[in-house]
Amino acid sequence: MDPLSLGALIAFFTVIVLFSGVPVGAGLLIVATGFLFVFDIVAYAIHNRHSKKSLEPMMNKIELSSTGLGLKWNLQTNAPSTKKRFLNISLSHKKGAIS
Repeated sequence: MDPLSLGALIAFFTVIVLFSGVPVGAGLLIVATGFLFVFDIVAYAIHNRHSKKSLEPMMNKIELSSTGLGLKWNLQTNAPSTKKRFLNISLSHKKGAIS
């Protein structure tokens, strides 16, 4: 849905709620809460559908670093040789600790 249509939809529901006779503050609270509730349900459904395919394989490559102070992300690089090489990225609190 493009932003203009979404804005028009929210404006339509805002006008409907405000003409129903509720106070302005309560009407805007109802519209905002309803929009956020629907948006969160859609975002959760999208995340749940794609996380198993995209997120879990990446999360399996992240582990604690050897010092235990950071995370290490093992990336497989395409090496021209037959031996597979791994690129280790370690995030630590020390300056210049990326290895």
